[in-house]
Amino acid sequence: MKCPRCGASIPTDAPEGFCLLCLVREGAASRNRASALPSLLPNRFGDYEILREIGRGGMGKVYRARQISLDRIVALKVISAGEITASNLVDRFRIEAEAAASLDHPNIVSIYEVGEQDGWNFFSMRLVEGQTLSQALERGPLEFKPAAQVLAKVSRAIQHAHERGVLHRDLKPGNVLLDAAGEPHVADFGLAKFTQRESDLTLTHTALGTPAYMSPEQAAGRVKEVTTASDVYGLGAVLFEMLTGKAPFAGESAMAIARQVVDDEPPLPSSINRAVPRDLTIICLKCLEKEPARRYPTAAALADDLERWLRHEPISAHAAAPVERLAKWIRRKPVHTALAATGVIAVIALVVGTVVSLGQARRANRAQRETTLTLADMYTRSGLTAAKNDGPTQAALWFANAAVIARGDSARFEANRVRAAAWRREAFVPIRVFETEFHSVEELHWNPKHATIIAESGSSGRTIIWDLQADRLWEPKPGTMLRRAVWDSAGQRIAVQSGDDIAVLSYPSGTEEGRVAARSITAMTFSPTADWLAVAALESFLCNWRTGERRSLPKLRTSPIRLRFSRDGASLLLQSPGEVGICAIANTANFLHPPVPVAPDVKADFLGDSRAYFTGSPEGLTFVRDSRGRKHAGDLRLNHSYA
Repeated sequence: MKCPRCGASIPTDAPEGFCLLCLVREGAASRNRASALPSLLPNRFGDYEILREIGRGGMGKVYRARQISLDRIVALKVISAGEITASNLVDRFRIEAEAAASLDHPNIVSIYEVGEQDGWNFFSMRLVEGQTLSQALERGPLEFKPAAQVLAKVSRAIQHAHERGVLHRDLKPGNVLLDAAGEPHVADFGLAKFTQRESDLTLTHTALGTPAYMSPEQAAGRVKEVTTASDVYGLGAVLFEMLTGKAPFAGESAMAIARQVVDDEPPLPSSINRAVPRDLTIICLKCLEKEPARRYPTAAALADDLERWLRHEPISAHAAAPVERLAKWIRRKPVHTALAATGVIAVIALVVGTVVSLGQARRANRAQRETTLTLADMYTRSGLTAAKNDGPTQAALWFANAAVIARGDSARFEANRVRAAAWRREAFVPIRVFETEFHSVEELHWNPKHATIIAESGSSGRTIIWDLQADRLWEPKPGTMLRRAVWDSAGQRIAVQSGDDIAVLSYPSGTEEGRVAARSITAMTFSPTADWLAVAALESFLCNWRTGERRSLPKLRTSPIRLRFSRDGASLLLQSPGEVGICAIANTANFLHPPVPVAPDVKADFLGDSRAYFTGSPEGLTFVRDSRGRKHAGDLRLNHSYA
């Protein structure tokens, strides 16, 4: 049998002869028709005064109203027959009213009156002041005891309906109202069915229910199999959402959800909310069994088990044994079962072969373990070496890899995990990256006041100044090629070399404050007061750029490449590739002591004031010297005073 609308294959008892997808689409269309109803009725509607709209659905709208004759507030559900003559919604509307009116239970919304007024079909019912269970679940799962209490009462109400020949068939959190005291009330019997009648208007192509809460037989369109067990399934789906905050199944479309309902097992509630008690998980999953016969036989039996749990008594349901779960999977997946059987045969053959060579396998495992731990120890030693050589990032990586490899040895794993965590905290993480277009950067000078940095490349002879806040180059003049630049100690001015002149500029305005002539410049630096500028060049000199006063500096064997003022500004350190000398600012004619040798890769500097500085010997060892050039120590101790 095929669907007349899309041509898909369908069961012979499919409702109205349509496939599930076409039914879902038609259901959506009916909701659109309902939303097209006028938003307001006249203020006076027969014996009712309309106060405001409080809801709408696939079959009309619900208003808060006052019944004038009895002076009571009611909920008034209204549908216009003239708006929907192309569908059977009026019949469904009347069945909903008839179904609800035939029931008298404290947890089912009571019907007061059913009738027709000026072409509008209506029924009035008790107004439940509060919220829907769906709205309550928007804040998350319910606590377990209140959830069990609510569902036990709803189950008793559904049992009452079943005993009077009424199936609800659309149980979901949105159709359970919670009053101000938290008491549940079942509403919306729009998809109800009278079990004693042959006709079934409510499962035609105008509506199906809600896929996430449908029973598998409903989702598959097997109308004749829809019984009280289908409502038990819906109760289980509501319990699932109360325990986890989610419906049992979810998907991108109603069709995708319906297929999951038919084909897939629901997840364990405890896999979503680990705190769900085991017995409530068992109760919930028994309701959600694919086969109706495996669910609770009645809604009352479900209520009994929930009440046993609330009284801390043993429940009647039991968890599915592994054999039961396997049998259910085999029935649902015959093709997969055949493939799995083939795999099992292959596994048995593999096991037989493995038993024959078990001794060799054990020896191989021991050898592999020893090799793995040896490799982990090698990684650990590499990490220790990197840590010793001031490489925190490399050390953290070595230790982390050692921990991964040594997972089978708890002591090695924990030791390397702790080391990796400690060195990871020492690793540098870049907070800003900018491009220099240099092959290498040899000097960086950070502005102490502004977020700006000078980057120098010795190989290309170029320098750039980068404004990190604006993320762009700073240039005194557009297109200026800078060869060298240096900040003063306050970060308020900068000395830049372009050509054979040095310009002293205010920063960031770029206003020129002074200019100094020089040739073949190799280094320059400001004094702490920023009045003096020391310049290493073919003829090195000290210059007061404000007054123009100029003093020659003593000469090393080769031109200096590094200049440093002491913190008090009283001394100047000059360093060439092979030696270091110190001169006093008051008398720059001679060095304070003969220049001392220095290793090519060591950068000399003051340790604070003019009294001590550190250098490196040609052998690469570091020494601390006093202002007269005498060597005092074989290592650098910053907390030591050198006079």
